[in-house]
Amino acid sequence: MVNGSFKTLSISHSNKINNMEKLFIQYRDYDILENNYRESEYNYFGCYYLVYADSCCHLFVPDNLLSTIDEMRTGKYAVLTLGYDENMKKDCVEIMFEDFTDSPFGIQLALVLTSDSLFSASEISKKRLIIHGSTLYDHEMDLYIRDGTRPLPCRMPINAGFIEDIWAMFRNLQ
Repeated sequence: MVNGSFKTLSISHSNKINNMEKLFIQYRDYDILENNYRESEYNYFGCYYLVYADSCCHLFVPDNLLSTIDEMRTGKYAVLTLGYDENMKKDCVEIMFEDFTDSPFGIQLALVLTSDSLFSASEISKKRLIIHGSTLYDHEMDLYIRDGTRPLPCRMPINAGFIEDIWAMFRNLQ
């Protein structure tokens, strides 16, 4: 029995991805309490899935790509960019795991592999990214959502230190 209130997110993308079944995700604040991703066709077919819930993004990693979590962990933070991928010919989300090398690890997801609540930010915003592998929780890091949309792949760093300084000044004014 879970104490306190929780929310249930029921995601269905039928007719978008080969009539895949509905995902069921139950969460409270940042915590995923229950989900059916591991048993879903999304996992079976090797699809990452990104859920935005309560100012936190949850990235579900399919079983056949669990080794990519090691690459994700090399990032000091992640940057999410919305845009159009000319190669895929679709609107996508890119997540770049900034490790301060010339070739940071990144993934791109078609928008149908994200929850409907994912949105384009009008300004750079900071959230949390929780990565879910074979366990309910595998890794957590800061996630900066880039403002607007850009051509993908973008893979451009942001000045996270500058953003942190501005937020600190803003908090001190309150």
